[in-house]
Amino acid sequence: MRWVRAPLFRRTRITIDYKRCGDGVGIDPRECALCLRTCEPAVFLLHQTLGVKEEDPRDPKKWRVTALWPSLCTGCGECVAVCPQKAISVRPHPASGGPKSATARAEGGPT
Repeated sequence: MRWVRAPLFRRTRITIDYKRCGDGVGIDPRECALCLRTCEPAVFLLHQTLGVKEEDPRDPKKWRVTALWPSLCTGCGECVAVCPQKAISVRPHPASGGPKSATARAEGGPT
């Protein structure tokens, strides 16, 4: 019997700078939400920041956008391009051979 090694699961890395967007520090993602509306495969999730003491827990003020399903990311870079705070960066796994960095594409760098 011959064993065939299955390919490793490669995942795109999506990073969000919460000093620029969310957590009550940067822009309120509930007011913007451009990345949520732009992302065709719906990679992002808007939720209240967990573990934060709020004055009124029934009316939370601190929210964040999280890339909950990065394996669905197509690497198009639309979320990076529409973010007014430049808080999102998308990098495909280096060994995946996928599209180049969406951050470089959005900034007009080499693709």
